[in-house]
Amino acid sequence: MEIEKAFIETLAKVNRPGIPELIKYLLEESTFFTDPASARFHGNWEGGLCAHSYRVYQEFVKLTGRDDDTAKVACLLHDVCKIGTYKLGSKNVKNPDTGKWESVPQYENQSNGFPCGHGEKSVIFLFKYIPLTEEEILMIRWHMGPYESKECWRDLQEAQKKYPSVLYIHFADMISSTFYDV
Repeated sequence: MEIEKAFIETLAKVNRPGIPELIKYLLEESTFFTDPASARFHGNWEGGLCAHSYRVYQEFVKLTGRDDDTAKVACLLHDVCKIGTYKLGSKNVKNPDTGKWESVPQYENQSNGFPCGHGEKSVIFLFKYIPLTEEEILMIRWHMGPYESKECWRDLQEAQKKYPSVLYIHFADMISSTFYDV
């Protein structure tokens, strides 16, 4: 609950039309604050999406010293495309102590009805609520860095050269995913 409060307070500081409506949507109509960040990897617990997003913002600020509206928007909202994507299911695993198979909870990736790329989907979603700068679009679009098809790497490199923040959000995402959200 503490991270949720910090997330909302930080996003509310953004001076941009549509921010109050976006916050209202996130709080009242979405599952953003209870969704996991992934099915099996980083932040795969209830509330992991909010925690991961806030940590990406914190790491970006540490890496760059930058704490402006662009940092807040891109980092806090880079994964909004994951809202409603993971559903709690189960899998069978063998208990090492008893040797018996047991059902354990596990998140499963569900289609959220809009088959589009990860970063692009977040950008498209955000345009429903707030205007984005070119830098924010590129930061969100490319936050996965080289975990994209190698056919896209030329565009990724151009985006990073134009806005070094594109590289830094990827670093912040990796730091959060590797050290905090596992």
